Amino acid sequence: MVLERRILIIGGTGFFGKSILSYINKNFKSSKIIILSRNVKALDEKHFPNINISKINTDICELKKIPDVDQIIYAATPTSKENYQKDGINIIKNVNQGIKSFGDLVRKDNFKGKILYTSSGAIYGPHSKLEKIAEDANIIDYAEFSFDKKIYAESKKYSENVIQDLAKDGFKVSIARCFAFIGSYLDLNAHFIIGNILNSIKENKKFTLVSTNRVYRSFMHTDDLSEWLLKILDISSNLCPIYNVGSDESYELRDLVRKFKKIYGLNYEIQNEILSDYTDWYVPSIEKIKSDLDCNIKINLDEAVKSFLNI
Repeated sequence: MVLERRILIIGGTGFFGKSILSYINKNFKSSKIIILSRNVKALDEKHFPNINISKINTDICELKKIPDVDQIIYAATPTSKENYQKDGINIIKNVNQGIKSFGDLVRKDNFKGKILYTSSGAIYGPHSKLEKIAEDANIIDYAEFSFDKKIYAESKKYSENVIQDLAKDGFKVSIARCFAFIGSYLDLNAHFIIGNILNSIKENKKFTLVSTNRVYRSFMHTDDLSEWLLKILDISSNLCPIYNVGSDESYELRDLVRKFKKIYGLNYEIQNEILSDYTDWYVPSIEKIKSDLDCNIKINLDEAVKSFLNI
């Protein structure tokens, strides 16, 4: 693995960007990181004292030249469910234009370094079988998704196609299909179920689980996420390797809240009984990345939660 890094992180002020910076700050001191964002003020570089951070406050569509870096991580897609519900079409239009502009810029500058695109497990569509989703799984039609999930998944699919087209043109690229995560920069007030549960524990508030079907999720700590992303980035090639990134330790949400009550005193209410035969399954197979890149889960869910809660 590269010891010192020169990386451009596009979308570096979000959950992924800050998590990657935190990991690099602990493990790759003296690295040079450039953050490109429309809101660079959201990042306080004082939190990452061991690395040299510079910031570019602009939209990717406005970037005229790729900075002098060896690697690029593209992590610019917003994830707010509320914003997608309010203005999803315009958000996706901007996201798609951004990745297209990026692809055009890579070609114009004939970028010789390596590029990682952070995609999503949503690309696979809605799954109901209790089988870990592998990279070669069939892409299921998005019609059963809610509107916000549907346009998000469609945008990820479009973006993956842009990246794969770069590979066909000889550029060194890779794709990480990311699932669900827990870490210091998790937004506790967003729609992420694990963040909502942890917020209830921290604030000693009641958590209400509303679901009429079985919902299975898994959660990976962001230090493991960041390590895996950097490993994928390092093997980027014109073959465009694609890997799932996430934990394969699944929990049905009813079992999860019961577990958290027993261990952390979570005050919860399950509002609905299981009335539907449909199962919402969102758990990856990670056998490929474990075999190819020697990636392993180093921080399990219990350790991740204790770290987050400082206990």
